[in-house]
Amino acid sequence: MYAINAGGSSATTLSGVEYRADRFASSGTPQLVTDPIAEVTEDALYQSERYGEYRYDVPVTNATYSVLMHFAELYHTSPGARSFAVSVEGQSVFSDMDLFSEAGHDTAYTHLVEDIAVADGKLTIDLSASVDNATISGFAIYSSDGGKFEEPPEPVCTTAERQTPTAIDYNRAVTRQEQRNPPSGQFGYAIEHATQTLPNHTIYRPDLSKVDKIPIVAWGNGACSNVGTEQADFLLQIASNGYLVIANGGPFGSGSNDQHETELVKAINWAIAENSRECSQFYGKLDVENVGTMGWSCGGGMAHYAAVDPRVKTAVALNSGIAIYGDRFDYYSRFHSPVAIFNGDQSDVAYNPGLQQYEEVNNVPIYHANYPIGHGDAYFQDNGGEFGIVAVGWLNWMLKGDESASGKGMFIGNNCRLCRSPWTAKHKGFN
Repeated sequence: MYAINAGGSSATTLSGVEYRADRFASSGTPQLVTDPIAEVTEDALYQSERYGEYRYDVPVTNATYSVLMHFAELYHTSPGARSFAVSVEGQSVFSDMDLFSEAGHDTAYTHLVEDIAVADGKLTIDLSASVDNATISGFAIYSSDGGKFEEPPEPVCTTAERQTPTAIDYNRAVTRQEQRNPPSGQFGYAIEHATQTLPNHTIYRPDLSKVDKIPIVAWGNGACSNVGTEQADFLLQIASNGYLVIANGGPFGSGSNDQHETELVKAINWAIAENSRECSQFYGKLDVENVGTMGWSCGGGMAHYAAVDPRVKTAVALNSGIAIYGDRFDYYSRFHSPVAIFNGDQSDVAYNPGLQQYEEVNNVPIYHANYPIGHGDAYFQDNGGEFGIVAVGWLNWMLKGDESASGKGMFIGNNCRLCRSPWTAKHKGFN
């Protein structure tokens, strides 16, 4: 028996069965919620989902299987809002599934499919939608005639083929004594330089043994600097919370670059390619469906310019605002996902540009907040201080679907962190 917690990043147990973290999906977007789930005592499995149009290819031996599928309608609250089809090994299971009509909102629903013959070494589950998105919370695969899961072999690679990035010493990158408390995230951290394949950027990542699917964040430095270690402590804080962060500029570099999206898009291209390259340390580990851009000052402008890239799920400007740029209206109309601006008080030179940009952007959800801090103060505080907390929280919400106080609840809702002093916040376009 092999069981998967769809959309989940860790194992969970239901009725004595251990459901492993999400694997083997071709696409789709994972999401976690905290809503209580009806009709089940162990909520965790049904509080996760993978939604979109996608396929699972689970490696198994050739045999006959049964598949127990788990669903919950976590989003819609009326019939007809979602309709999707599911097939297993080409055998139709549902052609027009409306979960709300079948079970209601936040309610567990299961369906067993039996006598599934596998002859090609993989059990395939296809999900497609006619209204909104297909969704599944998890599934368990059983066999009564000796079928079993087969862990895919690690690719055999030479050292040259692996192209493993060079490690950068923490104490050389983080030079201020007050910033040398380790990052507070639970997933570990490392700084690297991909000298062969991405020489003009710096990589910040978690411990790859502690995470399954890592969202991608392309970072723009202050002053559009080409020194990829200038905000090392801040970026390690983000990485330690389970993100791959790629800053423009090699470690200890020099000079500056184009203030537009070019370098951040290069970082995104590289990460997606590495996720597909069998000999890469990132092979299959990156969540290429969840990509964000972020930066401070000039780098915040880079992040918002890069928001036009169709792969970007969110763009964050810190101590920034592109209202000072004459070509901004060429970009605003191409925004397609939520953007955020987190600035300092009136001593921050980005205070007025950030407010102006908030007023000018009306085609996507936008969040704006101010905190009593100067233009670059956050990047000299241990782990980024308050801005480090907020940056991680926003990414948790937008790229991991976290709706708790460590994600969406930090920004929207009763007594949210940014809803009270010393923050002042406003937003438009969010539910």
